[in-house]
Amino acid sequence: MRAPKYGIDYEKFQEAVKEVDCTVGFGYVGGKPAYLWPVFYEPIAYGRGCPMMCPHHEGAAFRQANYQPGSCPNAEEILPKMMLVGVTCGDRAEHQRNAELFGKAIDHFC
Repeated sequence: MRAPKYGIDYEKFQEAVKEVDCTVGFGYVGGKPAYLWPVFYEPIAYGRGCPMMCPHHEGAAFRQANYQPGSCPNAEEILPKMMLVGVTCGDRAEHQRNAELFGKAIDHFC
């Protein structure tokens, strides 16, 4: 979400969405790319250096990967700002209700 670009305070927008009880998630997977999670940058899985130096995997790509903060700056910028609306569960009426609530949250900023 590019809220600041449009003069919208991101935290206030989150509060407005929560206030109207709209079902929306903010941030994605803890707000960071997978390669910044310890399971990827600390070789601790299975107690054998997995996943990056895993003896169970023959591919050289994993062994040469050196992910660190800044490796994918676009992902690092976007993921904490993402807004997610679930659409795979629930019936049409539930989604309609959620859309109307989201509209109410947006109205706070118009």
